[in-house]
Amino acid sequence: MSYDYDNHSKHIILSHSKAIFNSSSFELLGGVDPSELLRNKFEAAYGSRAFACTEDLLNSMHPDVVTIATPSNVRSEIFKIIVNIKSVKIILCEKPISLSLEEGQEILDICHSHNILLFINYMRRADPAIFSIKNLLDFHTTKFAFANCYFTGGLLNNGSHLIDLNSYLFGPIEKITSIQPSSSMQGSSHFICQHKSASISYCELKQEHYSHFTLEIHSDLGMIYYGSEGHDVSHYIPIVDSLYPKYYVLSPTKTEIPNQMTSVLLLVYDDIYKSFCNRYYESPLCTGKEAFATLKAVKIIQSKISSIRE
Repeated sequence: MSYDYDNHSKHIILSHSKAIFNSSSFELLGGVDPSELLRNKFEAAYGSRAFACTEDLLNSMHPDVVTIATPSNVRSEIFKIIVNIKSVKIILCEKPISLSLEEGQEILDICHSHNILLFINYMRRADPAIFSIKNLLDFHTTKFAFANCYFTGGLLNNGSHLIDLNSYLFGPIEKITSIQPSSSMQGSSHFICQHKSASISYCELKQEHYSHFTLEIHSDLGMIYYGSEGHDVSHYIPIVDSLYPKYYVLSPTKTEIPNQMTSVLLLVYDDIYKSFCNRYYESPLCTGKEAFATLKAVKIIQSKISSIRE
């Protein structure tokens, strides 16, 4: 809850608490944190009650939507508590959906049995830049070539963001090939995923000197660059080479694609509200089922990497 207690700008929203507090559609009823210091900060910042455990909050209040932003290893038990509160219609959970496929399936099953909509917070799906990219790819490109991804921070934590993003843009993964663990950079690896409409190369880098998160999409439209974790999004169109008129090169001038990554969580809750008002609304947000497919892909890749290294 505490990412941005000390940042009072309404244009920089980094936590769920601040997003809900600034949402025109929701009221922030309360929060849960085992730290008394952080509970006091939460109450001072938002004027809402903070509790030491989930049961205390849910016994005192009747929320329509619950956000779970806890460490992954305790989520299953929290889900079992929340789904028994009749007022809860939607749960937004931080990624990944779980640490294991067994627990992930259990979470899906209990939400389904209680008729609760489950979304997993792969937040980039709510950013206008991604809508613009998807529109370009769906309606304007005629021939797809390839895409390259680079990330640090581990496959489960950060790589899964790219797998989910590409699954949203290009369809689900159909095949995983060419897995190559790197011997020179321990913990790093390279693999290729065949999505429904694209072959995409993923390269994990060792996070030693800096963090990195980029996606380059190459097609007849030129190159779409998604860099700085989504804060730098640009389109480079093909132009005729000035020296060799029969050849095309990428324009040195980029067309910026506007993004709202500094406040994308607010957009996530705008979309949550649309789903709350209309159960048949086709949300771009990642569903529990889609997040489970991403987790399954991650587990397959991790297993193949381990077997190769052995």
